[in-house]
Amino acid sequence: MNSKNVSHRIKERPFYHLKQATHYAFLIIKKALDNHPEINRKCPKLTPVQSMVLRHLVVEDGISQAKLAELSGKDNPGMTRILDNMEKQEIVVRKRSAEDRRVSNVFLTPRAEKMILAMEPVFEELVDVAFRDFSLEEMKTFGSMCRRIRENCQKEIEKYISK
Repeated sequence: MNSKNVSHRIKERPFYHLKQATHYAFLIIKKALDNHPEINRKCPKLTPVQSMVLRHLVVEDGISQAKLAELSGKDNPGMTRILDNMEKQEIVVRKRSAEDRRVSNVFLTPRAEKMILAMEPVFEELVDVAFRDFSLEEMKTFGSMCRRIRENCQKEIEKYISK
């Protein structure tokens, strides 16, 4: 079987172009965030993964390290290394949970809060650009679809983890 036949068969599958467009859109959004000059100027030592961790902490400051790893798609040792570096940069601080000393909760520092305030207008600008020609209803639908995609993928991940 040659690669041309395989390529043709794949492109004929239902939703192939939707999958391709969705993947490409997410890559472009990620690239825009990772390479935006204002973010790089205001937060020069912040890696894309650290930026993602900050965004999760903005939503839920004090989240457990394990939950943060899950949300970020990282394993626990990988998240430990990321947070070690972020603590060295005085961006986050980890504190043991009073209820369960095995659990470390992660909190933003005042330095991180300043960084987030500096990045917020950039995020708003990128969202405005990304959704420029979308109606409010289309944006709501997109948000709903993204939540469902995330939930579906999370259920699939949990099946593999529970095995």
